[in-house]
Amino acid sequence: MIFLYFKIINRISINSDLFNFLSNLFLPNLIMKKLFAVSALMIIFLQSTTAQVKIGLLFSPCVNFNRVALNSDIKGNDISSAGSALGFIGGPEISFFFGSNENYSITTGAWYAVKRGKYDRKFTGKNDKNEDVIIDSSRNSILQYVQIPLTFKLYTNEIATDMKLYFQIGGSVDILVGGREVDSKIKSTKGYRAFDSSILIGSGIKYSLGENTAVLLGLRYTRGLLNVLDSSLRDNYKVNNDMISLDLGIQF
Repeated sequence: MIFLYFKIINRISINSDLFNFLSNLFLPNLIMKKLFAVSALMIIFLQSTTAQVKIGLLFSPCVNFNRVALNSDIKGNDISSAGSALGFIGGPEISFFFGSNENYSITTGAWYAVKRGKYDRKFTGKNDKNEDVIIDSSRNSILQYVQIPLTFKLYTNEIATDMKLYFQIGGSVDILVGGREVDSKIKSTKGYRAFDSSILIGSGIKYSLGENTAVLLGLRYTRGLLNVLDSSLRDNYKVNNDMISLDLGIQF
């Protein structure tokens, strides 16, 4: 869908009303709208120049943790993070390289991401005698997303034979496709909104194995921008998903 978005922009002169409509439809966060607007223009520029296209695969074990906060001052309400948990990101990607030494690239793709919703909350409810009581509730959810990333990478000149450093910045739109409760094993996404968006920053090394093949090793921080709780909860509570991942990749 994002590819269609860029194709439409590329085939017509950029119309601000159409661009705003598409941005509101696909990109719910203001920061993400700006990021994708700039990246769309960069891809249009790439299509008018000679860019080297490479396909890649990403495999990233990660540690997930939640940033939580109260959105209301209702008496008895409280929320706290229940710790970190392991997750995973992986999938195909495509990179457009440009520059005389291929020192710049724009990357997109389709990643499968496993995030976690792990928090404890308190709220005021009623007991059997219709008295106000504080109720404790915990969630430990495995959340499955399809991520559509758009990132910019800057590569240094060789720091050793066939080896370069890279620095990465970008973002993603994340679509919730499944979920499961760890304790009960029940498959459900109840309580979570259907999408998320993230910004990411990272760094690592690229090692060339030949003219067209390279492996990458890096470290990346992904910061969730949206409250992942659904409308029944997010007026009172806020939960954001963050990840620190070890990126292992191959390009060919």
